[in-house]
Amino acid sequence: ALQAHPGHPALLLSLAVLLQSVGRNREAAEKMDSMADRFTANPNALFNHVRALWSAGRLEEAEQLGGRAASLFPTHYAIFFIRLYMLLFSGRAEEAYGMAQDRARLPTGIAEEEISYVGRIARAIASPTPPSVAEAIEETSRRARLGTGLAENGIQFAAALGRPDLSFAWLEALFFSRGFVVPDIRFTAAQGTFTPRDDRMTIFLFNPAMSGLRGMPAFARITQELGLC
Repeated sequence: ALQAHPGHPALLLSLAVLLQSVGRNREAAEKMDSMADRFTANPNALFNHVRALWSAGRLEEAEQLGGRAASLFPTHYAIFFIRLYMLLFSGRAEEAYGMAQDRARLPTGIAEEEISYVGRIARAIASPTPPSVAEAIEETSRRARLGTGLAENGIQFAAALGRPDLSFAWLEALFFSRGFVVPDIRFTAAQGTFTPRDDRMTIFLFNPAMSGLRGMPAFARITQELGLC
């Protein structure tokens, strides 16, 4: 398509997302860089650019762009969460917790309890104790069974909480329906977004939150079964 329509922004964005989905984040970030001036008013494109920069190891640039995106779209849920997760998974969980507590800057369209949950995860990561980690894991285990987006997040939270065994078990469920079946709904019926069982997202596998898992044999086995390597 790009041969027929060189430089078409929607096609470039689609290619960047595809590159992220197979772990080629440096290339994805470069694609997004090349068209950054075309998407200054598109929050979804800004979100994808921030995510690509973060996953390509360009954290400072990702945070700068995330800050600019938040100034333009202060209550957009994707911008909010990508900024929070960059804090959460880069050793600044206490800052992520503070962000989740700032009621004046919470995203619209997201239940407050969902943000409170992420705040509890941030607190457990920032100040882990056996009870706080156990409570966070128990809640995350329950939520991972309710939707694809919740499972994706739970897989990353479990890794950050020192439970890669659960991350891999939930990856098996998410992609192959082993252990339990993850429903197609992403988060809630009110949001109305779905990820079908035969088209599950893989972008999260290659972001920094999963870096500790990617050297493990179980990760190679899962990605091989998915056809990613």
